[in-house]
Amino acid sequence: MRFEFTAGMVAGLLLGGTLSTLWFVSRPEKVAITAPSLDVDIGLEDLMFPDAKLEDIYRLPWVRELLAKPAAVTIHLRSSDGLIHYGDFRFASEGATVAADEIDPLSRTLRAMNAYQVGLGLACLYNPGAMLRIEGGGHRLDFLICFECRVADWYADGQRVEQSIAPRVGFSDLGFRVLRRIITKVYPDKLHLSEASRAEPRTTLKGAWP
Repeated sequence: MRFEFTAGMVAGLLLGGTLSTLWFVSRPEKVAITAPSLDVDIGLEDLMFPDAKLEDIYRLPWVRELLAKPAAVTIHLRSSDGLIHYGDFRFASEGATVAADEIDPLSRTLRAMNAYQVGLGLACLYNPGAMLRIEGGGHRLDFLICFECRVADWYADGQRVEQSIAPRVGFSDLGFRVLRRIITKVYPDKLHLSEASRAEPRTTLKGAWP
């Protein structure tokens, strides 16, 4: 059988070929999705909510002022008969004073956003071993620090702060190492932490402070 192409058929074939070419050229490319490398330094945008600010964690102005200018900082060890208690956790009423030259590094750490991270830290049963108390201006902040989870419940004048995005803060490797170094200098023989945990972090603090 002899098949004859009409003008309409030729036009249809040309149109179809053109559309196919356009689709092939303009189709979306498949992009490989890879996990971020653990070897790179991670900033706030990876550890905390993208637009988070210090004010989102510490919503009361006096809390941020106290973090910026602590009058006194003490470390209180966990104690079964301690007079300071939050729920089932008790801490000694007498605390060891943090050296004056460590107060500024501590202040800068607690105000640096890349010292924190989203989540509740490592998988463990929250069991704080020490309480960090910051005082000044008639106020106090208490951080109940768990060395295994790398997290801390914190209280402003003995109360949780409503609407904070992190009533339990998780510390990044950077933030936790600074805290751990300061605490182990106060209690070098009572926390039994490894020497490696006292090493200075490779990263630098990031945040807005005076």
